[in-house]
Amino acid sequence: MILKEIYQKHLSQLKHLDVPHKKLVICFSGIPSSGKTTLARKIEKRYRGVKITNDEVRKIIREVMEKRKIKRNEERNQKNLHDYLAYFLRSYDEKNKLIILDSGIDRIWKEEKKWFEEFGYSFFIIRMDISLKEIHRRLQEREMKMPERNFERLEQWKKEYAKAKREIKADFIVKDDLPEEVQKIFEKLDEMIR
Repeated sequence: MILKEIYQKHLSQLKHLDVPHKKLVICFSGIPSSGKTTLARKIEKRYRGVKITNDEVRKIIREVMEKRKIKRNEERNQKNLHDYLAYFLRSYDEKNKLIILDSGIDRIWKEEKKWFEEFGYSFFIIRMDISLKEIHRRLQEREMKMPERNFERLEQWKKEYAKAKREIKADFIVKDDLPEEVQKIFEKLDEMIR
């Protein structure tokens, strides 16, 4: 089964598996370049949680599909990524149950919420409510490093985020000044984790 192979390869790359934590998923709502990855790294460092990054999982999916000579396409890759998260939560039995989901939940929140509840995970949602001016600045910076990131998708991301903002109750909202907000997030998480 392809998901099992992806899981085994992914598990071998994850950090902090032996650090005991109770079941909690920290997840993010926000468009690309809103600071999700930066904040996820800070949370991982402080609490030694298990950080799952979509880009890393996508890379593993591509490698497994190439190895099996399965023709790739964007739709199949997205479905595999989506199915993998449910498989991961169902299969994961390491000591460290603090999962930091370094990706946006805006598109598939209803399903993710159902999975978290089904597998007994509490969740903590951080909304990255960053100004469009700041998002544009960050995207321009990324555009130089990663040309595949483009402004054409910004309108789609904004719509998905606006919908998520109406439907998803955040436990913490980050505004433009991330460094100032980090300590406040840690204080809230300390109550849940420690």
